[in-house]
Amino acid sequence: MAPLMGQDKMNVMTIKHKIDSLFVDFENEKFIQDTGLVAQAGWMMTLPLGGEVSRSFLMTQADTIISFGKDAVPFLFQWVMSDVLAVRYIAIYSLQQITGLKPAIPIFDKEDAARNREKAIAEWKAWWENQQKN
Repeated sequence: MAPLMGQDKMNVMTIKHKIDSLFVDFENEKFIQDTGLVAQAGWMMTLPLGGEVSRSFLMTQADTIISFGKDAVPFLFQWVMSDVLAVRYIAIYSLQQITGLKPAIPIFDKEDAARNREKAIAEWKAWWENQQKN
């Protein structure tokens, strides 16, 4: 892959900054929309600070990240490893939607003894590297 120059490098760094800012907010339970404004569907989870969100709500949080497209992919890997389940789910869902790859990751497996997250990241990383060649 050729090194990024000028405007391309600035765009990539802007995307990284925006993604990291979003995920820091998610970790602090500061979501893009109020949970009361989104239809709730699917399983529910209790957040570390005591709030509750549904699967569908977390999916809507991923929309902004998904809109960055494949440029977002390498900046999501660290968030797949998050100990905060909601953050981890948003990262995984975003990667699945952007890449079309859905590696087996037990979402609620906190310990991840089988290292499924690392295996999934390797699969998504290979996809991303392949996209850089095209």
